[in-house]
Amino acid sequence: MFVYFVQSKHFLDNDPQYLKHQLEKSQAKGKDLFYRDFLCPLFFDGLARKERTAQGRKLFGLIPLSQRRHF
Repeated sequence: MFVYFVQSKHFLDNDPQYLKHQLEKSQAKGKDLFYRDFLCPLFFDGLARKERTAQGRKLFGLIPLSQRRHF
Protein backbone atom coordinates (compact mmCIF):
# COMPACT_ATOMS: atom_id res chain seq x y z
CA MET A 1 0.00 0.00 0.00
CA PHE A 2 2.82 2.38 0.82
CA VAL A 3 4.35 2.05 -2.64
CA TYR A 4 0.99 2.77 -4.29
CA PHE A 5 0.63 5.87 -2.13
CA VAL A 6 4.12 7.07 -3.07
CA GLN A 7 3.40 6.29 -6.72
CA SER A 8 0.14 8.29 -6.62
CA LYS A 9 2.11 11.30 -5.39
CA HIS A 10 4.37 10.98 -8.48
CA PHE A 11 7.37 10.30 -6.22
CA LEU A 12 8.55 7.35 -8.33
CA ASP A 13 10.17 8.80 -11.42
CA ASN A 14 7.23 11.24 -11.69
CA ASP A 15 5.12 8.37 -13.09
CA PRO A 16 1.64 7.71 -11.60
CA GLN A 17 1.73 4.21 -13.17
CA TYR A 18 5.33 3.48 -12.26
CA LEU A 19 4.78 -0.05 -10.93
CA LYS A 20 2.68 -1.09 -13.91
CA HIS A 21 5.31 0.19 -16.31
CA GLN A 22 8.10 -1.55 -14.41
CA LEU A 23 6.13 -4.81 -14.36
CA GLU A 24 5.68 -4.60 -18.13
CA LYS A 25 9.42 -4.03 -18.60
CA SER A 26 10.20 -6.97 -16.34
CA GLN A 27 7.78 -9.29 -18.14
CA ALA A 28 9.35 -8.34 -21.47
CA LYS A 29 12.71 -9.60 -20.12
CA GLY A 30 11.31 -12.91 -18.90
CA LYS A 31 8.96 -14.70 -16.55
CA ASP A 32 9.05 -14.32 -12.76
CA LEU A 33 11.76 -11.64 -12.60
CA PHE A 34 9.77 -8.75 -11.12
CA TYR A 35 10.26 -9.63 -7.44
CA ARG A 36 13.94 -10.53 -7.62
CA ASP A 37 15.09 -7.98 -10.19
CA PHE A 38 12.86 -5.04 -9.35
CA LEU A 39 10.93 -5.14 -6.06
CA CYS A 40 13.82 -6.26 -3.85
CA PRO A 41 16.19 -3.63 -5.26
CA LEU A 42 13.41 -1.01 -5.03
CA PHE A 43 12.95 -1.55 -1.31
CA PHE A 44 16.56 -2.24 -0.33
CA ASP A 45 18.44 0.17 -2.62
CA GLY A 46 15.85 2.59 -3.93
CA LEU A 47 13.85 3.44 -0.83
CA ALA A 48 15.94 2.37 2.16
CA ARG A 49 19.06 4.43 1.50
CA LYS A 50 19.72 8.13 1.63
CA GLU A 51 21.97 7.88 -1.41
CA ARG A 52 21.52 5.47 -4.28
CA THR A 53 24.10 3.72 -6.37
CA ALA A 54 24.44 4.65 -10.03
CA GLN A 55 22.69 1.38 -10.91
CA GLY A 56 19.86 2.22 -8.49
CA ARG A 57 19.42 5.69 -9.98
CA LYS A 58 19.28 4.21 -13.48
CA LEU A 59 16.79 1.51 -12.47
CA PHE A 60 14.45 3.71 -10.41
CA GLY A 61 14.74 7.11 -12.02
CA LEU A 62 13.96 10.10 -9.83
CA ILE A 63 12.97 9.16 -6.29
CA PRO A 64 13.05 12.24 -4.06
CA LEU A 65 14.82 11.91 -0.74
CA SER A 66 12.99 12.86 2.40
CA GLN A 67 13.67 16.29 3.76
CA ARG A 68 14.54 16.09 7.43
CA ARG A 69 13.89 19.10 9.57
CA HIS A 70 16.11 19.84 12.48
CA PHE A 71 14.62 21.82 15.32
